[in-house]
Amino acid sequence: MILKDKIDFQGHFSVKAFKKDGSVEVYEDKNLIMDKARSNMAELVGGYSEGVAIDQFVLGNKGHNGDDILNYKKVGENDEFVSTRTMLFAQDADYDSEDNPNFSYEIAFDVKSSDATTTDTAAVGRIAGSDDTQTCEVRRVVTDRTCTYTITIPDFAGNQEGEGAVMAYTEAALYAGVDIFSMKTFPARVKEDTVKFEITWAIIF
Repeated sequence: MILKDKIDFQGHFSVKAFKKDGSVEVYEDKNLIMDKARSNMAELVGGYSEGVAIDQFVLGNKGHNGDDILNYKKVGENDEFVSTRTMLFAQDADYDSEDNPNFSYEIAFDVKSSDATTTDTAAVGRIAGSDDTQTCEVRRVVTDRTCTYTITIPDFAGNQEGEGAVMAYTEAALYAGVDIFSMKTFPARVKEDTVKFEITWAIIF
């Protein structure tokens, strides 16, 4: 049995931005399941100890083309956003620049449980490279053949350092250990200390 020939993974991604004025911006679309996800699933199904559960969510600022933060990279475009990628663009030194340095926000969580629905209310969020942490929340629900993660990033978390600083995120990923599992690029969603994010990410087997 060749796993990638028999199992067609699908994914659905949405991000809601809740603003202090009560308005809500919503973006949703399908996402790309990465090649590393298939090898990880083979390890999990085979009982091989190298297989691990999804345990990290990352946002990045380099999922767009050039300076247009609304023009996000499409799957297969310019041979950049492909299933063989092993990290977000913002985690890749090739996309770093002095004028627009790479920026990513990482949330580590643990939702391993015997329950179909479980929540990590103490998920640890941090700007990549920083020792400062914030508390986020990750909820995991397994229903039939769908596993859904809901990641809540409070208004005080996921922001660039500095009072009133704004960060335009254009990419996101789920990781299983060190391996990327699923990735999405999107038109910029702006995060600042007046905005809460709620990301819903469903993996359908």
